[in-house]
Amino acid sequence: MKVVCVGAGPAGLYLSILLKLRSSDCEISVFERNAAGAAEGWGIISVGNSLIRQLRAHDPVSASTILTHSTKWTGQALRVQGRTTAYRKSFGYSIGRKRFLEILSARAAELGIELYFQTEITRLDQFDAADLIVASDGAGSMIREAGRDVFGAKIQLGRSKYIWLGTSKVFETFTFAIEKTDAGWIWFHGYPHAKDMSTCVVECSPATWSGLGFDRMDTDSSIHALDGIFAGALDGRNLLGGGSTWRNFRTITNRTWHQGNVVLSGDAAHTAHFSLGSGTRLAIEDAISLSRNLLSQESIEQAIANYETERMPEVRAFQRNAGFSAAWFENIERYLDLPDREILALLLNRRSPIVARMPPRLYYWLNVIAKNVPFFKYIKAAVLPKPRVGKNAL
Repeated sequence: MKVVCVGAGPAGLYLSILLKLRSSDCEISVFERNAAGAAEGWGIISVGNSLIRQLRAHDPVSASTILTHSTKWTGQALRVQGRTTAYRKSFGYSIGRKRFLEILSARAAELGIELYFQTEITRLDQFDAADLIVASDGAGSMIREAGRDVFGAKIQLGRSKYIWLGTSKVFETFTFAIEKTDAGWIWFHGYPHAKDMSTCVVECSPATWSGLGFDRMDTDSSIHALDGIFAGALDGRNLLGGGSTWRNFRTITNRTWHQGNVVLSGDAAHTAHFSLGSGTRLAIEDAISLSRNLLSQESIEQAIANYETERMPEVRAFQRNAGFSAAWFENIERYLDLPDREILALLLNRRSPIVARMPPRLYYWLNVIAKNVPFFKYIKAAVLPKPRVGKNAL
């Protein structure tokens, strides 16, 4: 089998690794438009227990290296206007995106996979000899956009503005810091991704963004302004841009993930709001599903069909949850009059659609204080019917 992956992101690299490990005669090439090691972004926070188990099960070698270079955070803390009064026990792992891709690239090269960096792919007819072409070229996928009508691609812009930044302030916990300015509320999601670095994703409403003058500033100037707003939470450390710019999050969906022998994977097929932090996990799970089907089905056509049938319902369910999470932050003022412990409790329940349908205090009482009472269970069943899950639940 001859496979071409366009894009050296998590989906394409991990698929290549899995195919080569289980079928050494598989001929695999990966093409990436950027230079080696030129990955964008700061930390990724998808290295939770579920992903760790999957990585260990499918390639213990790369899993061990990933865990060695991951940073553990303990607990989730809420900081509102300089005070940190709410805390929830938990833990997770994160790793720099650049380091993560370096590990996967090195593993792929070790297995004999051909990697071509700084190679822009603008047309697919040069791969006529390939049995399968995998579009793993990210949210801005050239392949998806070229076949947009066939794939049924849709892009929905989020309301809030966000910017993905780094800092030398090392957070011990996953920290939600919320500050009130003259222009409105602004907040960040902060977590460590290396021994000496953390990620800060700053977010605010469009009104706050323009009210603070960010629409009239260059990126460096707005980052300098953020240094002052979050000085307390950052212990006076500076925020670092690394090429990041202000954006509206793009939620990408497709009616189908394949066209002939071309298949979408990872962010090219789907994105989910960063506030649930699982984009990398979804890409890895795509690779696991696609590789398993390619190696177990009698034809590539059947393998692709099975992959889409397996993954599309799971991804769409997660995208719905991520949409509820994004909406929670878009309506954050709804919750900020509550005591900090109640704000954090509602924040941690943000993927539930019921949060937005109930008065915040009522939801807090029912879900946190009296969540086991039969009345609450009745309300959940009435308001949120259990979704249909199965092969045909597309």
